[in-house]
Amino acid sequence: ASLTPGLYTQRAKNLVLHYRDQINCWELGSELNGDWLGGRRSPLPSGRVFDIYMAAASSIKGIDPAIEVAATLYWWDGTAPDERHSLFGWLRHYVPLGFGKHLDIVSVSLQPEDNPAGIGLERIFQGVRDALPEKKIILGSFGYVEGRDLKGYWWFDPKDIDGARKDLLALYTPSSCALPGSICGGFWWQTLDQMLPADGRDAGLYHVYARALRLLGR
Repeated sequence: ASLTPGLYTQRAKNLVLHYRDQINCWELGSELNGDWLGGRRSPLPSGRVFDIYMAAASSIKGIDPAIEVAATLYWWDGTAPDERHSLFGWLRHYVPLGFGKHLDIVSVSLQPEDNPAGIGLERIFQGVRDALPEKKIILGSFGYVEGRDLKGYWWFDPKDIDGARKDLLALYTPSSCALPGSICGGFWWQTLDQMLPADGRDAGLYHVYARALRLLGR
């Protein structure tokens, strides 16, 4: 709760200046429209999150306009606590206030067991393009079921969580590359727990992802 635009900006500048020769794209805001930034017990107000992000983005672009700035928004329209926290609600409110001014890439985060995106990937991306037509879009983090038990909305067969994860991965990885304005993307959020488990469990999810990348020529 003590995070301020000044503190965050200084931290971002320190990192960018230190790794400037190695990294050219920086995500300066992760799921900005979530209600957990600053901690779940006392999350930062949306306006403060916006001010913190904007201060950092402006500062980084001031170092070098060629540095790419990315920000991730969370798609949970229909399950968000209020309209302002929804993806499209955030865009409607904050784009007129300057969100996008120092932005190059919009990343969209999806967790369909919590927020039933279904096969609506194209509609979600199109809504972002309508709000920010000049920006690149990527599929950011996505995943399905934190642990081993489904406690939210089901995807394909609710009795086969592993199969649903593979189906989701096989669908979203190539689909994200086919959408207008998209530069692909797609990071499986629970990579270490589910894709590369250390306890000897089957790593079939990784092989599905690797095959999808091979078919895409990546």
